[in-house]
Amino acid sequence: MTSSGFDFATSDTSSSGVYLVTHVDVVSIDAAASHAGWLVRKVDLMHCSDKADALACVARGLDMPATWRGDWDAIAYGLRSLTWMSASGYVIVFDYADELRAFAPADFTRLLDVFDEAAFAWAERGVPFWAFFALHESAFETEDE
Repeated sequence: MTSSGFDFATSDTSSSGVYLVTHVDVVSIDAAASHAGWLVRKVDLMHCSDKADALACVARGLDMPATWRGDWDAIAYGLRSLTWMSASGYVIVFDYADELRAFAPADFTRLLDVFDEAAFAWAERGVPFWAFFALHESAFETEDE
């Protein structure tokens, strides 16, 4: 467990979903997911400060097919099938999510929602699906500290 308060337990697939974590957490998440035999994909959000950037980064990071239309609905549809990257479980790590969160909070929230909906759909099928958004540790600091 790190300052974000998240401890990734691969044996508990009921906790599949979307999580905000620190950059430090990413290393242990990657190792645990790989050990479990799940597909790990990284989406680099560095320099993504709006919807268009975010959509392009997701498409590139997930190696989405050329038929992808480039909107939230297309991503949502693709995430429910993932036919181009079949696996027994999925872990998507979003590196450097801070900039999108700061400059386009509505788009950041929409991105979280799209991946949360996908996690729910996969959970209904009994397939683990996690999306981790890495933020700077200061995002988890409270005034009490």
